Amino acid sequence: MAHFPSEAHSIAAVQLKHPCSPEPISHINITQVPSVPPSLHASRPHSRLDNPRMHIPTYNLILPTFTPPTNPHPQVPLLQTSSPAQVVAHLLRTHLGPNLHSHIFIDFCAGGGGPTPSIERHLNTTTTKQQTNGNRASQEPLHFVLTDLHPHADLWAQAAAQAAAPGAISYVAEPVDAADVPRELIRRYTGAGGGAGGEKKVFRLFNLAFHHFDDELARRILSDTVEGGGEGFG
Repeated sequence: MAHFPSEAHSIAAVQLKHPCSPEPISHINITQVPSVPPSLHASRPHSRLDNPRMHIPTYNLILPTFTPPTNPHPQVPLLQTSSPAQVVAHLLRTHLGPNLHSHIFIDFCAGGGGPTPSIERHLNTTTTKQQTNGNRASQEPLHFVLTDLHPHADLWAQAAAQAAAPGAISYVAEPVDAADVPRELIRRYTGAGGGAGGEKKVFRLFNLAFHHFDDELARRILSDTVEGGGEGFG
């Protein structure tokens, strides 16, 4: 903080605090020299010290304050150059690898469609081009199923019609509870009940949805995933 002549005195001190932290962010001090007598105005040139001055530290107030203390290297992330759907498609392709086509992807909180149709488009337009092993199953498009406790069948029908691969998107018009998924529904899409396409593993999707559930409901959903034949969760 700057030093002032001895006659200067502080008239205000403001302490800023973040609402989620008891520690002060910084101090802003407002200082002012005593008023100049009117008789001296004519004989004394105007000085910048005649006016109140505000001193705000130049140290970055944002990163140290809003970054968790467990992170020793706070930094602003680079701008994301890919859409969220592209990021998810890349993660699925990377982590499932050669087993990607052995899964069927069921979105249990599809809402009005969400990013799942975009994920389908990215996967079915890029993965098919990368298949080189000649396996017929790997040449088939990946299949996505839209479900929700509050179905939007009209919007899902539009998404299905615009799928990158014919028949790659289907939907369940009846309500589906993610915490109590009917086993018949799972068998319908895995092929265990005589469905077409052979045996499939179910990968359960919760795009932009899981944070809405309280702890008890989240446990029930995870339990149903494990006990109900879910092979993947994301």
